[in-house]
Amino acid sequence: MEVEIRQTPRPAGQEARCRRVDVSGSVGCSCCSQTEARRRHFKLPLHANHIASPPTAARHLPFQCDAVGTPASGTLPRMPPESYLLYALVVVCEVGFWVILLLALAVRYLLRKDALSRALLLCMPLIDAILLVFTALDLRLGAAATFAHGLAAAYVGFTIAFGGLAVKWVDAHFAHRFAAGPTPEKAPSRGWEAVRYEFNLWGRCIVACVITMTLVEALLHFVGTSEATQPLLAWHKHAFGCIVLWFIFGPVWSLATAWRRAN
Repeated sequence: MEVEIRQTPRPAGQEARCRRVDVSGSVGCSCCSQTEARRRHFKLPLHANHIASPPTAARHLPFQCDAVGTPASGTLPRMPPESYLLYALVVVCEVGFWVILLLALAVRYLLRKDALSRALLLCMPLIDAILLVFTALDLRLGAAATFAHGLAAAYVGFTIAFGGLAVKWVDAHFAHRFAAGPTPEKAPSRGWEAVRYEFNLWGRCIVACVITMTLVEALLHFVGTSEATQPLLAWHKHAFGCIVLWFIFGPVWSLATAWRRAN
């Protein structure tokens, strides 16, 4: 099979496109699809990203070939595997929170076992503890800090601040549905009652953000401040932005509509 080497000129400032065309019309990149021995045999030029690298495939920079045999501009940055695991753990913790809560209420109102129900509710803080321990150990073992590590701290902060409110809300609805309890009160939507309610939620948001920033600082103190932990520091800005946005779309919005009469 005959092989023809072609050099396709490119604009100034860019390396020439190296192509290998055989009788079947296939095209391949000399640096990626050809071995070092074939490259030397056919005297194919090296791409710019391979010139300074040792002649081993393992030392090649993370470039790919496009459809015409030229190296692509670069692959998109990939998320570290630890981030996927941490995101999955946050989701599992959230699901576990509601599963344990519903199970505890079912034991209380359906099986009439208050002691077991209280024991299950006391297990709920263990979910936050497991998530925090995993996050801290992941960073301590050398993982680079990512958005997911800060998200774990934020999840714990918001669970502490809003967990009690969520438990009361679900408990009232569960008791009404399965134990002939009173009709749960709806959150006020108009009037000054709504304003006070929104300020109460905003106060809980501040508590959650303060806890988040405290946990972030604790993680930094535990693993040490370095360039790898810089993404954690961004959560101070995220927390402050959350407080501001919640204030605008919560209390401020309710104040703007406070002239309406309550239903």
